[in-house]
Amino acid sequence: MNTFIKVVNRMSVEERQSAMYDLRRKNRNRIFRLIYEKQQISRMEISNILSLSLPTVNQNLKELSSEGLIEFTGTFGSTGGRRPTIISLASKSFISIGAEISASMIRFTAIDLLGERIGATRIMRRFQDAPAYFESFAANLETFLNQNGIERRYITGVGISLPGIISLDSKLLETAPTLGVTQFPLSRFSEALPYPCLFDNDASAGGFAEQFGRDERKTMAYLSIEKGVGGAVFIDGKPYDGLNRRSAEFGHICVHPQNGILCSCGNTGWLEAHCSIDRLTADFGIPLEDFFMHLQRGEQPYTDRFQEYLSDLAVGIANIHMILDCDIVIGGQLTPFLEPYMPQLSAMVDRHSLQQFTNSYLSLSRLRTLTSSTGAALRWVQRLLEES
Repeated sequence: MNTFIKVVNRMSVEERQSAMYDLRRKNRNRIFRLIYEKQQISRMEISNILSLSLPTVNQNLKELSSEGLIEFTGTFGSTGGRRPTIISLASKSFISIGAEISASMIRFTAIDLLGERIGATRIMRRFQDAPAYFESFAANLETFLNQNGIERRYITGVGISLPGIISLDSKLLETAPTLGVTQFPLSRFSEALPYPCLFDNDASAGGFAEQFGRDERKTMAYLSIEKGVGGAVFIDGKPYDGLNRRSAEFGHICVHPQNGILCSCGNTGWLEAHCSIDRLTADFGIPLEDFFMHLQRGEQPYTDRFQEYLSDLAVGIANIHMILDCDIVIGGQLTPFLEPYMPQLSAMVDRHSLQQFTNSYLSLSRLRTLTSSTGAALRWVQRLLEES
């Protein structure tokens, strides 16, 4: 008699029913995750890999199919006898939307269940805690959905990433200096939309997007460079949020203990003050694209500023790496412009390190500027994987 049956025999009727329900849910989730991983698989393969009986597999496949999560898409080639049915993920039937909110723009990204991008757009819209802003947010989302031919019935939900600290109950944006708000009710967004919403810090969402589905990068740090500077840490594939969901505030690493630049938080010398994109653009009154145009021409005010910038960024990266000793991915608005300067940045980081590294641990985001909005959308994929 196996251990599970022995335990069940000692339970009350209610406890037995609960245990059997939990077992069925666990088996269903294992089957769904296996289909998600393989994308195409047969009943017999599921049975053999998960050590489940064919009746159990068939019952769960029936439930998953009735909910539109999987589909039967033909047959595999015959090896003798009846051809096995191909069981596939119904990836196009579940669409997740990500919305990245910043001080000056809104970025929408739509993905399917496999994380494949359906569409993305950026709308220049300055954040305001006013009804007109949230009405505009909702209208712009509907326009984006129409432009990409997305049927509303397929939408699982909207993930919204914001540059600030979100409360443990996800009801408040406790502080967001770049947006100019504190104790901001997140219901302002959810009440403006007819879809369920999840909320995430922008850097945490970006880190999640970089880590999602990548076995080779189970432990990593994500450094987000936007108008603010933030981060996320993943250990063995799981986010490390800290005791109060305050971990990876890389923007508040001190890189200039003396004579540092004033940060939006009121302190001086933080990485955010020295390495946000404003450090490259604000004094010149130009957008980021124009700064790098002048830099490529070798114009001295811009080359001098960028050398200072890279030096400070190198100190911050070296500190992160010496503490965590893991892969570091740089993401955010700076990413599309930084690639030509990565060898120089890597050399600077090495000069601040205890020992010389190959810098293979340092890379740019594969999603470039779409990292945060994609990560916010992927939160709905994660929820579906956990709950199905």
